[in-house]
Amino acid sequence: MRFVLLSLEFDAGTFSGNGIYACSQARSLAQLGHQVLVVAGAPAGRSSNGTATPAHPQQEQQHQLDQPRVLYVELPVWGCLDTSCGWREYAAGAGSTVAAEVAAFGAAAVLGVDWHSVGAYDALAAALPPGTLPPFVVYHRTAAGKALEMIAAREAAALARSCCSLVLSRSDAAYLHMHFPGAADSPLHVLLPALRSDMESLPPPQPSNDAAAAGAAATAAGGVDTVAGAGTAAELEAAADLEAAAWAAARCHLLCCVRVSPEKEPHRFVDVLGELQRRGSLQAAGVVPVMCGAGWGSDYGAALLLRLRQLVPQCVVHDSFLGPAEMAVLYASTLLNLHPPTYDAYGMTVVEAASQGAPSLVQEGGGVGATDLLSGQAGEVLLCNMEQPVGQLADMVEAVLADRARLAATGRKAMAKARSWTERDNAAALAGHVERALAGQGGGGAAGVEVAHDDGSGSSKVD
Repeated sequence: MRFVLLSLEFDAGTFSGNGIYACSQARSLAQLGHQVLVVAGAPAGRSSNGTATPAHPQQEQQHQLDQPRVLYVELPVWGCLDTSCGWREYAAGAGSTVAAEVAAFGAAAVLGVDWHSVGAYDALAAALPPGTLPPFVVYHRTAAGKALEMIAAREAAALARSCCSLVLSRSDAAYLHMHFPGAADSPLHVLLPALRSDMESLPPPQPSNDAAAAGAAATAAGGVDTVAGAGTAAELEAAADLEAAAWAAARCHLLCCVRVSPEKEPHRFVDVLGELQRRGSLQAAGVVPVMCGAGWGSDYGAALLLRLRQLVPQCVVHDSFLGPAEMAVLYASTLLNLHPPTYDAYGMTVVEAASQGAPSLVQEGGGVGATDLLSGQAGEVLLCNMEQPVGQLADMVEAVLADRARLAATGRKAMAKARSWTERDNAAALAGHVERALAGQGGGGAAGVEVAHDDGSGSSKVD
């Protein structure tokens, strides 16, 4: 099938999970044999269009088979996705500079990433087939004032134009049905993002000799996760403690890895660090705090950095782009990843951390989409009320850091689940939704939402 993917952010100057997810989906669809043309925004200075030419001509055929082609529209504003971004210029450029190439491509379906794609879709309407599939991300949940009105209108328009829509979580699906009851009459599906292939390909941390010995001891005692009676309680506890100690020996970081913007609420992590620093808990636990994410150059980011330096001067701050290998090293040395927002459409860094055995502490109640994949009940993620007073939240973080056995067990289960849902699985589910929608067999709709991936069984219907 031929897909056009509309995404303001893609592989040129990627700064958020939107761009990473768009790249992941375009790449995986192409690798399944679909042809993908991407119309993407880019920072000023990125003027070349098309895919990078392979170094050797004989590679061209394979390159065309498994890589999307990209048409770029240069934008005057970069690094943000709110109403101050270059969404107007993106739409105008799509309708003027790349329209002929889009028309020549002959797409069967259009994929739109969030509300920014609506204007570009309208500008390219004569070159595109009817029916688009935004939004992947619901934005107006975190917007306010005039921005709320404008973004909500565009998300409603996207749902109304769509023959099938996709969101990242059950929470967003329920929200859309509640706030756009008329516009959400077309099928609405929850498609969980997958661990991207460049992270999946990196091996998880290898157990040390001590960890291997602990595993052998646990097996000899009947296994840490065995049924009661397969070893004495003392033997099982001792084996679990040894395994936890070995797991923790290579880990020292208390991590926060989110974009530095108000809706991601990194200030909550700084508040907790400040309280733990005041108590002397960071030093007592041998923990090194780390913050990683783009956006420090904004007024919000600059003020937060100044406060962080005053409260916790030893905190390590990564303010430049880290590639997959660098992120994997960071996650593999993490004791606990604290994901601070009370709402996040997905929270891909929670899953990425899990892929390297790092457990996360996340908002309870389903407001963070990653908890649709990683289950608190199954012990794959740690849940709490992020809105509780900072002292109480610091109490919980302190207690969790002290329980290395629980951290190790959570990290182990999280890693298995994160690596069970791949880009290929995600792309196959996406293509299936599109094919059924185009054939008039979308299903779902206002009566319910289809969820892929739920508990390992594929798709399940949730009323």
